[in-house]
Amino acid sequence: MTVMLDKDASYLGIDLARVRKAERNISDLGGSVNTYVIEDAALFLRAEHGEVIEEKLRLFIGAHDLSTLSAEEKVLIMRMPSLLGRDIIYRFRLVCDRNLGEVYLER
Repeated sequence: MTVMLDKDASYLGIDLARVRKAERNISDLGGSVNTYVIEDAALFLRAEHGEVIEEKLRLFIGAHDLSTLSAEEKVLIMRMPSLLGRDIIYRFRLVCDRNLGEVYLER
């Protein structure tokens, strides 16, 4: 499941009031987060030679209630990266080359 978190949703200007609430919230060891879903999202990837690849997906957005957090917690939450899930990764070959310090997807 691909999940966009607070920082990226804010950067892209996504208005969560206009996005459908998911049936269930996402939960992990850190607790639960308000979850929204965009059924017909598109992810655009730039290939090595500049061509753009479009992948359709069901995108989940995890939004923390920042009003309940301390200033320090807010900073930490806003540093968390979004997660490219297996729903996208399995469409490609995932290459992780430690010697070259590269991680990339290829078809």
